[in-house]
Order: sequence, then C-alpha cells, then structure tokens
Amino acid sequence: MKNWPPGPSDHPRAADDGGSHQMLLRLFGELDADTARALCEAVVAVMASGRCHLAFDLSGITWCDNASLYTLLGIRSALQYADGSLTLTVVSTPILTAMDRTGLRPRPPLALATDCTPPPS
Repeated sequence: MKNWPPGPSDHPRAADDGGSHQMLLRLFGELDADTARALCEAVVAVMASGRCHLAFDLSGITWCDNASLYTLLGIRSALQYADGSLTLTVVSTPILTAMDRTGLRPRPPLALATDCTPPPS
C-alpha cells in the first residue's frame, strides 16, 4: 500500500490495490490548491508505470474546492488521451457539494461507479 504525499495528515493519500493495469487510489483529507499538485504528480507516476485505468475512492475527502474538482476533470482527460479511464467509486459529501457549486452534479462529467466497492484495507 502506497501513501502520498508524505507529511501532514490533512493531505490526500492514495492506496495502491495491486499490480494490474487498473489502480484504486483512496484519497483522504482536503483536495485543494495545496494538494492538487501532489495528486497530479501521483497520477503521472502511475501512468508512467503503465497503468492508465484509475478508480478514485473519494470517501475520505473532507474538503474540495472548485479548482480541484476541475483538476479531477483534467486528470480524466489525460487518462482518456492515453486510452485510459477514471472512475469515482465512492464520493464524499464535500465532492458532491463542489459539484453543486460548479453546476456539475446534475450530469457529472466523471464516471461514478455506484456498483463498485473498494477492496478491503
């Protein structure tokens, strides 16, 4: 299991679920201008390792600003360009609130996988 970025617990962390071409990232903490760059760097590292199908478990996100929501859209676009995909397996209330603020909730441009359950920790 990999955690990132190293440091304070209020930064998002990711957990790798194994060695397939698909990877589940469990994000925790605040998703904002201070942490979005680390998320993008982690996604680039994952893509460089040959994985381009990602699933984000966002149940541990405690805050999401509008810019970070658009960062998720940018990550999705980058993955699609590489013939990959991004699925949100679990979405926290702060993510839904950000979707409401930006008007994205009625028709989310991100794939929400309500039938997916993350593997046990």
